[in-house]
Amino acid sequence: VQKYPQYVAGRSVLDLGCGCGLAGISAKLVGAASVRLADLEPAACWGARVAAANGVEVESIVLDWRGDEAVADADVIVACDVLWGDTAPRV
Repeated sequence: VQKYPQYVAGRSVLDLGCGCGLAGISAKLVGAASVRLADLEPAACWGARVAAANGVEVESIVLDWRGDEAVADADVIVACDVLWGDTAPRV
């Protein structure tokens, strides 16, 4: 995201399986219009609190992203290390 900001600049970004929110927060810092940090586990959505504490405005939502409707309104979808372990959904 930092290397190619043109892909997110001015666009709405959804960070799937956000964890700490690194990809989404980076997108906001390089000019994304809006960013939603999304994870299935509520405890994993702590990245929004860290971002807010540092003056970066992002939204945090709990999201089961296995359905198409969950990602339909994002211009760009970013994900970092989301398919790991025995419980990862098949894609």
